[in-house]
Amino acid sequence: MPVSYKLVPISKPASANKVKVLIRPSVVINEIITPDVFLEKFSQYKRFPKANIVHFMYSLQEFLLQELKEGNIVQTGAIGTFFPLVTLKKEKNKDTKNTINNFEFGINYRPTLEMKKELEGAELKKVQI
Repeated sequence: MPVSYKLVPISKPASANKVKVLIRPSVVINEIITPDVFLEKFSQYKRFPKANIVHFMYSLQEFLLQELKEGNIVQTGAIGTFFPLVTLKKEKNKDTKNTINNFEFGINYRPTLEMKKELEGAELKKVQI
């Protein structure tokens, strides 16, 4: 099944009284693979027992979180690279009206070049809005 996409207009301020309309591609999502469906499909695909897959996924999550909390970059090889991310969010204090800097911790993911190349080879199908 090909990946479907549609062209979506977005507005961008061009000048004081004019609005510039741009077009961007947007993927049409077919379905969301829930954890139960993921386990069912993956266990059939690779013939691993579901319990082993669940145990591996939770172990991987625990390991990644521990390493990321320590500020480490985790290169998994086949899946890609996970690295910690810090963003700054400025908020106004309601009482004093001063700006407060809040730092938020996040996780960034970069897939491997092999994964990107495989996805680039996917068949694309344009759909009408």
